[in-house]
Amino acid sequence: MNYEREIMPISRCRLIGGDWLYIPSGYWHMGRADAESISLAVGVTPRTGFDLLDSLRRSLLDSPLWRRRFVPPSAWEDAGAMASYFEKAIAELAIDLTKTFNRESIVDDFVTYLRNRI
Repeated sequence: MNYEREIMPISRCRLIGGDWLYIPSGYWHMGRADAESISLAVGVTPRTGFDLLDSLRRSLLDSPLWRRRFVPPSAWEDAGAMASYFEKAIAELAIDLTKTFNRESIVDDFVTYLRNRI
């Protein structure tokens, strides 16, 4: 889960009966009680940029550019040639993805995608 790469500073909070604590999405946390206690945790799954990428998958699957196979790296002995090939291929995909993000219908398509997942 890569928690060892966390860069946020460590914070500590001491709660007493009746207190509540909001922990924003994406923050690692751990609770510990000094005495017998009961806690209630409520999780909300907010939408993220990954949901937008997931919503684009179907339309990208229809694109010959995105279905194109990369030439296997084993086909080259020259690492520089291989890097040059992938640099060009990835740049082409980035341009196409930018066009996809700039479509007029992207927001409506994303909202429809989210509504269909509920």
